[in-house]
Formats: sequence, C-alpha cells, structure tokens
Amino acid sequence: MSLTKLANLTLQFVRMEEGLCFPDLQNPADQLQTSLRLGYDLFLVFYEIVTFLIYWKSFIFLGIVGYLWYYFFCRPFDRYRDMTELGYDEANTRQDGNNLARMNFINDMKKARKVGVATALYPNGWFVIMESRFLKKNEAKEANYFGKTFVVWRGASGQAYIADGYCPHIGAHLGVMGLVKDECIECPFHGWTFEGKGGKCVKIPYADPSSIPDNAKLKLHRSIEMNGFIFIWQHDQGHEPTWTPRRIKEIEDGAWTYRGRSEFRVSVHAQEVAENIADTGHFAKLHETSYFAKLNFNNRMMDFIFDQEWKTGWYVSKEENKGHESFMEASIIHKIFKQTVLDTSFLGRSEGPGITAFLSELFGPSAFFLMVTPIGPFETRMIKHMYSKPTLLAHPFALAVLYVESMQIDRDCEIWNRKTRWGSPMLIKEDKLVRMQRRWYAQFYSKPSEITWDVEEEKKIDDEIM
Repeated sequence: MSLTKLANLTLQFVRMEEGLCFPDLQNPADQLQTSLRLGYDLFLVFYEIVTFLIYWKSFIFLGIVGYLWYYFFCRPFDRYRDMTELGYDEANTRQDGNNLARMNFINDMKKARKVGVATALYPNGWFVIMESRFLKKNEAKEANYFGKTFVVWRGASGQAYIADGYCPHIGAHLGVMGLVKDECIECPFHGWTFEGKGGKCVKIPYADPSSIPDNAKLKLHRSIEMNGFIFIWQHDQGHEPTWTPRRIKEIEDGAWTYRGRSEFRVSVHAQEVAENIADTGHFAKLHETSYFAKLNFNNRMMDFIFDQEWKTGWYVSKEENKGHESFMEASIIHKIFKQTVLDTSFLGRSEGPGITAFLSELFGPSAFFLMVTPIGPFETRMIKHMYSKPTLLAHPFALAVLYVESMQIDRDCEIWNRKTRWGSPMLIKEDKLVRMQRRWYAQFYSKPSEITWDVEEEKKIDDEIM
C-alpha cells in the first residue's frame, strides 16, 4: 500500500471523528459498512508496516551475519606500524596531539640516541623489494632500499624487472610517472626507452636509432619472484648469487590461501632482527606476558589467568651446500589458570639474512613469512605474510596468529627503536646461541672489516664456557 493511500485513509479517519465524513450516507448500516472497510484498510496498512519491519530486521540480521563471516573467514589481515609509533611514548604524552611538535621531539630523541658501532654496510643475499600483489602488469613503481633507489616494473608478459631508479640521460626517476611498454620502461622526461631483458636503450623519440649511444643502458639487478614476493639479489661487490630461496609449491600453484600481512618500519640494523630469533633469553622477559597486555609486557597481573611459556632452540643447517640456512624450533604453550590449553609448535627456516619462513601444522599446513630488508644502515622494513591450506578454521586461526604476532612484535620494536648496539656485548654462557648466530651471520658480509665483533675471539670464549 502506498504512502499516499495511507495519508488519505488517515485524513478520512480524522474527518469521520469530526463528523465531516460520509455526508451522503444517511443510512446507519451504510455508515457502519464504510467504517468497517476503513478499519480493514487501516489494518492492512498496519500489517504492511509490521511486515516491512520484519523484512528489514531479517535483512539487517543477514547483513550482520554476512559481514561477520567475511571478517572472520574471508578478510585478509592488514596492519602497518611506523617506527615513530613505538618507543616514543614520552613524545606522545607531552605534545598534546600537536603532530609537528611531536615529530620535532621524536627527531631530538633520535639525534640523542647512541646507535652503536654496528657496520653501516649491508649484508649480502636475497631480499624482498616488493610484494607481488602490489605490482600489476604494465605498472612501474619506485623502491628505496640499501641506501639506493630502484625502479621495479612488470611487463606485459607478467615478468618483473628491477633496475637503478634514475635514467642515465639526465636523471629523471623512472619509478615516478615512468611508463611500461611491453617489457620496456620509458622515461617520463624525454621518452628514452630501456628494455627489461638487458637494460639497453632501444628508443629515443627525437633521435635516429643510430644516434643511441652504446653505453645508454640501465643497470639491471638480478631478481626472482616466488611465494608472493619479488626478491632482489644484493651484493656489495656485484657477485652472482650462490643460492636461491626455496619455493613453496602450495603457494606457487594456489593450493594455499593468502591470509594477510603486517608491516613494520623500525629503526634498527637488519642483523638485530635476525639475531632476535636465536636470542632465546628475551622470550621469557618480553613475550611470556599475555598478549592481552599488549605493549605493557611488565604488567603481570593477567598472568594467573592467561600465560604462555616459550621453548625454543636454534641451529645451523647440516645439509651440504645449505650453510646459508639456519633453523629455529619453537613451542608456545598457552595456559589458562596455569593449565595448558594449546601447544603451538612450529619450525622457522632462515635463508640468508633476509628470509625466514615459519612452518606449522596446527589447523592445517601453513607458512608464515618474515621478510627483512634494510632501508638504510639503521632502518629496516619487516614484511610478514601468511598462507595456509583452506580448511574451516584456517582463516580465523590465521587472523589470530597475525594479530597476536604483530602485538608481540610491537614489544620488540619498542626496544629496537631506542636501543644501541654494542660491538662486543657482555654475553654470558646462557647466551651461547646468540654467539653462534653471529658467527653464522658473518658469512653474509664481504670482508672481515665489515664484521663488528671478533669471530675467532668469540670461538675461544665459547670453548671456555662450554
């Protein structure tokens, strides 16, 4: 029934109450019949209103159910934390929401920080330069790592290419407004076009092909794409790769589902992130407090209700030609009222200084990636991805893992953003794995002068304390 008819019925009812309705009906029986018809019409209006409300309640209910299903079973996790968000609580509390004053205060705190004696050079190996999902076909983007700037583009074939970011002509940035044509990248300034296979300049719009200089070419970088990432081979002396990362077949062929990501930009040397995996002593202090406490890991009030115990180990691969790999075995025992309710065990496999994959079988096979890439000497980007086999509980479990892990990493970032790095830290017998990890990591520097600790001296110390 339309709103117009409802309005007319209401008007008739009011007129009837005032004695203005049915002037031509003198027979009381006719008036009664008309009144009954009007009452019936009003009943129909009321019925339609109720039906309408029930319909919309059902629609809203179904909408809420659909959203919750998407949120817990379909929605990928996505979280970003900047280095200025963690470790600078004093700046947040003293500046009363003034962003400019807050940034100035943080800059003062960063200048006052003693960063330590760690090398300003970068380790050699494979590093993530971009996530595959963020680079479409025929698209070019800039990337800034290792104190350099790069251009990354994907050709019409789907192949990704990496080159130095600046055009050799006059220096325009190819990652800013650069155009991708087939497999080539075109400079936005003068249209010089460089091929993706060898970097050679193949076209200058305003010049004859014979005028193209032989040395007009981009410096391309060795790259490989797998497991949802685009990797660059970084070596400060230009040596070719001596190993390649492992592909996970289930991710490559789409058998496992992407569950989400998190990203952290932190003010710390990249080696400290890798060293954190072998530093078993920090887990009990920093990570045993329930994640419900979030950053307040010194708050032990909830430990009686929610608690977690870490058991970890670290060792170097014993496989032939796999010396670039190391492993972490870990078990996290979750407790409620001191009673074990869940034991999550996993194996972490590090490949070189920038790649770690944590493999688990809980709620189905899964892989959680930790990718570490240096931006500058004391600035590092960490990107995490998770993939798992499609099962009913796989996605809610993955969301929980990604959320809890990002809460725990917040605590590390609080420390990293403000700590210094000693060249010869005061390690004790129980810190043996840290020494072992440092010796393993030393292979990724080109020269002994790039290592800020005496490896041979540490071997002697290990022999004494074992």
